[in-house]
Amino acid sequence: MPAVPFVPVTGPRGLPLLGSLPMFGRDPLAFLVRLRDDFGDVVTWSLGSMRMILLSHPEHIAELLASDETRYRPIDVSWVFKQLVGDSVVRSQGADWRRKRSLVQPTVRPRY
Repeated sequence: MPAVPFVPVTGPRGLPLLGSLPMFGRDPLAFLVRLRDDFGDVVTWSLGSMRMILLSHPEHIAELLASDETRYRPIDVSWVFKQLVGDSVVRSQGADWRRKRSLVQPTVRPRY
């Protein structure tokens, strides 16, 4: 099965300085679903001054979860994001990341 290309597209413009923070803050999950529905599987958007990338395609998420822990930097952008993902694998590092990754990995492994 060929890999799905990772081609980020521009998402919502957002507000000067705040980006999409107000919309994200009102309902984080609904905002992320709307990004996926309106812009596709890979979307760039801003949270304040930070550029974010939303991955929605299962193969992209599997790559993120199965990759070497040093390949991606953990995300810690605000209390709102922490409310959305908690202390999940997305925000973990080191031994804690390896433990949590091993728990979720079976759900993203290909079934042959």
